[in-house]
Amino acid sequence: FFSGIEALRTTMASSKKKPSISNALEMKVVLVGAVAVGKTSIVARFTKNTFGYQDTTIGASYMAKDIEINTRRIRFSIWDTAGQEQYHSLVPMYFRQSAAVILVYDITRRQTFTETKEWVEEIRKNAPEDVIIALTGNKCDLEEQREVDAKDVEEFAAEIGAFHIETSAKTAAGIKDLFDILGNKFLSKKNLPGPSGMRLNGSTGASGSGCKCG
Repeated sequence: FFSGIEALRTTMASSKKKPSISNALEMKVVLVGAVAVGKTSIVARFTKNTFGYQDTTIGASYMAKDIEINTRRIRFSIWDTAGQEQYHSLVPMYFRQSAAVILVYDITRRQTFTETKEWVEEIRKNAPEDVIIALTGNKCDLEEQREVDAKDVEEFAAEIGAFHIETSAKTAAGIKDLFDILGNKFLSKKNLPGPSGMRLNGSTGASGSGCKCG
């Protein structure tokens, strides 16, 4: 456990040394969720367009990627936190000064959705009041194994002021949409325009029938 904390501190220190892009708007994004829901795989798919076996995260890991949305460059500074219970007490520190939290669950395991509800109170206590919350159901390529009804998630998302989307890190379904929506919501909070036609307030991805994974 202590070695995990040291690794956590080292990761935080090293991230501070990363050069910033002068004309990029930095957006801090934190991923939280149960073990093996695919948090690290989502980050790997978004930042490197890869998918494969991922070691269990110890403490937290940091990745960054710059994208352009309607001529505005956004630097996503992404903190991927560990799902193991022994690290839960460390996770709230990452919520501070975050622009968005991605709450990840596995659509094939109902309990992982239940656990996302437990994080909402911590987010409210530690994150900025206007933090963007993305309730993200991963592994939507496994529709035949679904245990989580998307309608239930939509209702919960409405209750907490979040948006809901389903993704598959394996097939890449929904991954680009997830970060595009986050970026556009971030720009809208700064009174900066997003691309025309992007739905900033609605949910994206799954409805009751699940997401379209190919």
